[in-house]
Amino acid sequence: MDTLRKADAVRVLFAVAVLVRETGAASCRDKLRNEGVPVAWVDPDSEDACVVRKCRDDFSTCTSKGTPHSEMVLVFSDEFETPARAFGNDDDDGKWSASDLQYTVTNDIQSYKPDAVSTSGGKLKIKISEEQTSAVGFNLMTSQKEVYNTTHKSGQLSSWNKFCYTGGYLELSVKLPGEDDSYGLWPAVWLLGNLAKAGYVNSTSGFWPYSYNQCEGSHGQDWSEQPGQTLSACGDVSETNRTDYQIERGIGRGSPELDLLEIQSGPGWHNLVQSLQMAPLLPPGLNWLDNGAPGIQFPGENTGASQWYGELSGASSPRPGTRYSDTMSAATSLTEDDFKDFQTFGLDWDPEEYIRWYLNGELLYEINKEALQARSKGTQEVGERLIPKEPLYIIMQLAISHSWSSIDPNLTFPATMEIDYVRLYQEPGKYNLGCSPPEYPTSQWIACHPQHYILGDKDHLLIGDKCRQPEVVPDVFRDLLGYSEDSGSHRPNTDFTVLLSAAAGTVVLLCFVLL
Repeated sequence: MDTLRKADAVRVLFAVAVLVRETGAASCRDKLRNEGVPVAWVDPDSEDACVVRKCRDDFSTCTSKGTPHSEMVLVFSDEFETPARAFGNDDDDGKWSASDLQYTVTNDIQSYKPDAVSTSGGKLKIKISEEQTSAVGFNLMTSQKEVYNTTHKSGQLSSWNKFCYTGGYLELSVKLPGEDDSYGLWPAVWLLGNLAKAGYVNSTSGFWPYSYNQCEGSHGQDWSEQPGQTLSACGDVSETNRTDYQIERGIGRGSPELDLLEIQSGPGWHNLVQSLQMAPLLPPGLNWLDNGAPGIQFPGENTGASQWYGELSGASSPRPGTRYSDTMSAATSLTEDDFKDFQTFGLDWDPEEYIRWYLNGELLYEINKEALQARSKGTQEVGERLIPKEPLYIIMQLAISHSWSSIDPNLTFPATMEIDYVRLYQEPGKYNLGCSPPEYPTSQWIACHPQHYILGDKDHLLIGDKCRQPEVVPDVFRDLLGYSEDSGSHRPNTDFTVLLSAAAGTVVLLCFVLL
């Protein structure tokens, strides 16, 4: 059995094991299943986390007395109780993959390596250490992959092309790395649209961070370095025929970015930074905080708009962002207590409506659709941008980079970021789980463009689907991905296909042998 077949078999066994594992008649999973909630992604160890209550009305309603709350149910979780989990691409963890990558797009000092991510004591641990290491990355100057030698090693864990979701309340319990009297570490938890793979520049170009469904402004802007939206509302451009990839015409597609947690620091201060990255860009001279910042709220006690000067800032008007992305960002000042123990970070995302960021249950920041209306200045304009609708995946990482913040010369290593749990809740009957949902499919685009998603020698194991038009797959990837040259078939090169059903607590396993 070749590598791909082994990987598929292990994934199936993992899925079956998750579904059949029970923790008692009154377990959280049992209760949810009996209520018709999909539980395949729920960790059996999530015993006391079945339900949360969040206000999902408009901001004024949610901040008034007698606030109505909606009950939301657990649809995904990881409690990290299993020790010594391995997250390499060939380790077939059902939820996560650890990167083996030099992250060049933010000029990181460290390389990401799978062995920097581990589980022990009921926690996920991402450790950054000072040691010589190397990893492949994308050279931004030559547009070619290259091996980089670095002085530091750390970890990045992602659910790309494994688990994605569209809307809901995401919560993590995190112990920040380092001490409150040091600075320079860059822990982050963020979400990215599945059409782009973080750090793989060929996959992000033309997709990140577009959340746009207008023709006007989608083909590039004079004031932006974006190449234009690859799959825009205008229809297909160049040689692209999106229907070949099961993608509907006339709908703008992209890879939005939501930053749940980033820590930026300097001598004597630490800020929690929470952002929506957005393209296309506002015209020069405009700011997302103009005109009283409609659609923007900062209810957090120590929270305000980020005030750093991006490339399109005016002389006295800070506008965070670059020529690739508007960074609609809030900063909350942290204290030494925030580094002593675990804190809960929450993100409530209602597609096309709003995004809300929380710290320990306190609402800090909101962006809603009013903040993204069409804007113009003179002859320059941008249409309405959208609170994301794409399926997003989860990324957790610990980095260090001069491009993000100054670095304490006395910073000590190793340092560890710990995650106690990751939990996702959605409203009953509004479940939207998966990286390639029918309304916003991604699987065929990824399968037919493997050259955009493969840098390292094990990256092909995450491609997932088979391209239904295999002739478009570059020859160099055909053997690697298991295509049959004599038949040209797009049938998966696996021993069986497994269909799982957990209805009424019963697991149904149907195996079909592919001859």
